[in-house]
Amino acid sequence: LYTTGDDTTRLDSATSAELLQQHLAHQGEQAARGLIQVAGPFGDNSTWRGLLLYDCETKDEVEGYLRQDPFVKRGKLNYEVHPWYGAVGTRLK
Repeated sequence: LYTTGDDTTRLDSATSAELLQQHLAHQGEQAARGLIQVAGPFGDNSTWRGLLLYDCETKDEVEGYLRQDPFVKRGKLNYEVHPWYGAVGTRLK
């Protein structure tokens, strides 16, 4: 779960666009590897910014990927990790 980061300084449009491209490329690479099953932003204006559903063995593995996100590195996003178990028969693919 992405949450609002601690860095509230405004970025110029070029820096913001570049950071977004890096963020999407980071997530795209993980999705291509089958690590991210579902991803997307929330549509309201809450401190919850986006949701990622990872298919990983450990919380530490997920946090390792999240710490490398360009928005997280810059302080624009924070994250929370919550284990989730799909009900019997849940299929994402």
